[in-house]
Amino acid sequence: MTLLTFLWRRSAWVALLSGLGALGVSCGGGATPEAALPPAITAQPQSRTLVAGTAATLTVTATGTAPLHYQWAKGATAVGTDAASYAVLSAQAADSGTYTVTVANSVARVTSAPATLIVTPAIVPDGALVWSDEFSGPGIDTTKWAFDLGNGPSSPVPLYGWGNGEMEYYTSSQDNAAIEDGSLVLTARRQDWGGEPFTSARLVTRGKFSFNRGAFEARIRMPMGDRMWPAFWLLGDTGENWPMCGEIDIAEMFCGAAGRGDNVMFATGHWWDEGLGQALQNSGVWTNPANLSDDYHIYRLAWDDATLSASIDGTRYWSMAITDPTLAELKDHFFYIILNLAVGSPGFGMTSAAQADGPLPQKMYVDYVRVYANSGSTVVDEAAAQPHGTLGVLPDGVACATQLQPGTDYNLYLWNNLHVIGGNPAGAITVQTTDNTWFGFGYDATKRRNLLNYAAGYLHVSIKTTATDPFQIGINGGNDGNAWVLFANGADPYGFRRDGQWHSVAIPMTLLGNADFTDIVQYFMVAGTGPVTPGATFAFDQIYWSEDAPENLATPVGTRFGIFTERACDAGSFDPVTDGAINIWNETNFTPAAGVPFEGTGSFAFTAPAAAWYGLGFAPAKLYDLTAFAKGHLHLALKVPATSTTDFKLGLKSPGGTAVRESWIKFKAGADPYGFVRDGSYHDILIPVTDFANSDFAAISQLFMVAGDGPAAMEFDDVYLLAD
Repeated sequence: MTLLTFLWRRSAWVALLSGLGALGVSCGGGATPEAALPPAITAQPQSRTLVAGTAATLTVTATGTAPLHYQWAKGATAVGTDAASYAVLSAQAADSGTYTVTVANSVARVTSAPATLIVTPAIVPDGALVWSDEFSGPGIDTTKWAFDLGNGPSSPVPLYGWGNGEMEYYTSSQDNAAIEDGSLVLTARRQDWGGEPFTSARLVTRGKFSFNRGAFEARIRMPMGDRMWPAFWLLGDTGENWPMCGEIDIAEMFCGAAGRGDNVMFATGHWWDEGLGQALQNSGVWTNPANLSDDYHIYRLAWDDATLSASIDGTRYWSMAITDPTLAELKDHFFYIILNLAVGSPGFGMTSAAQADGPLPQKMYVDYVRVYANSGSTVVDEAAAQPHGTLGVLPDGVACATQLQPGTDYNLYLWNNLHVIGGNPAGAITVQTTDNTWFGFGYDATKRRNLLNYAAGYLHVSIKTTATDPFQIGINGGNDGNAWVLFANGADPYGFRRDGQWHSVAIPMTLLGNADFTDIVQYFMVAGTGPVTPGATFAFDQIYWSEDAPENLATPVGTRFGIFTERACDAGSFDPVTDGAINIWNETNFTPAAGVPFEGTGSFAFTAPAAAWYGLGFAPAKLYDLTAFAKGHLHLALKVPATSTTDFKLGLKSPGGTAVRESWIKFKAGADPYGFVRDGSYHDILIPVTDFANSDFAAISQLFMVAGDGPAAMEFDDVYLLAD
């Protein structure tokens, strides 16, 4: 039978059946055959991104009367076989393109929506491992990581919520960042702290290590739940504001945001386009089959002279060319690594803490972070690169081993109520107030610097004025690490006199201990609180830093060393008037209070009324070698009212090794250590000095520290060290 004869006979048979049906004649056992259904696509083929040499399959799901036939096409060219799937077994660049499939049966045909297949180059094999943290130690390695604290810096540009409206307060507490079973664990908690409804942690290599190009890899198990915002990313280490510094997000999630579930990951490059005068970005999105909180995944950035690209578990899903001159910040800048777990932002629909209605606490687990070399990659060890000898800011004739250059190393910012009226001599800076409001200026670093070598040295400056207004001189290191020394008329320190003549002063850096010397932001600052005298004039010259000298070290010898006590101490006692100072770090949340001494004639009593942090430190003008007491005890008498429910901590600090080393003992309501009870009465506390394990007792820069979150009321007395 020929095909033509078959078609004629089939048509005649169909016509005959139709005619009989019209006459009411039943055929085929009395049932009327169902009408054939046209094909309908119920699941479209999905776009895919894959690495060259790997396999991928495009699949369509369709309904309709069988048999269904499938014709795949790449553009207008037919590919594949008559099947519901099309497989690429070893993808090459030529396989990239737009694919469709047409599904047909005897009734009709329908074509799918296009699916895009993107084939990226194979990942270049790793070079040498040049930096890593396997998180295998007992605690976070502070030679590699620093903590960003708070809810965003207040200077030089205020960034509430880190510029994103985030609702967490970052801490360095082990409640928020700790090593557990060989992983770094960042924990977000619903906890009022610093005026924010959540606490969490943000670790940075800023001031420790910076990088330009290479392969950056971390193995991470992400958190889950509404409004969590975990990220593994890089930020330009230039001192410039965002986005001029550049930003590269290697792995970033927006849990709970619309269209951004717990299985969706982003990689993004951010930069500033000078020509357009605006911030731009380029992003890639990965949708994982399962939630990214279910297991660890390997997130990687490959960064070379021409390209940024991101992958997850070896599958590359984003690539961006960086050869255009407008993208110089993403090619040429040095960057530091950030690991953080943020909570909330109006940017993904969260404007109140109540919207974070998922289970808390949430944890981000980081098994390791590794950096591999490639062609042209560079790693800078900021600690090893820090300068030695005198460091000139405005030395004006003082010979300095390192001279900072204006415009290159720092910029002068007049913050408020000041104008420059010239210098006398020409190398000095003379400023004058305009009205009676607060005034201030600072020499702002263009790139944050590790200057730990100077933590036990001196800040030198020559000053000339006849103004009677009080002012402060200071530095800034770390986020909100402002550190000040007060100059008050009639009580000016270091031999300074307000007689219109030049006077040189040397301020011990130990008195500026609130600054993080591994992360210096401001080399020199001056400020005065209002009201001040309009037209008051201040001149400053010969500003420089010097390292510590052997004579800048005190070594108490004996069995008892007094810190804040009137007891007889055979090893001597610290006098905050002649030996240093008691620095109040956040004066806006600190109010002196009347107290009742535990012994002698005085005690230290204060309140912190607001729901914001407070802190103070006993800062000596010299470093103290307290190794004779390293196996002894710290004694104090402590009183806190029964109504107190906020946490606080007691600590010591040393600028030891390659990092500032703080040690804290935490006091938590309902779980206070050493038998302490919050009942409004004094309690004798003996703390084993070995509990302050992180401090270097050969060089203590803060003899005793207290910090916490308000509202709070506290009184302490009789603070001393006992040798073993």
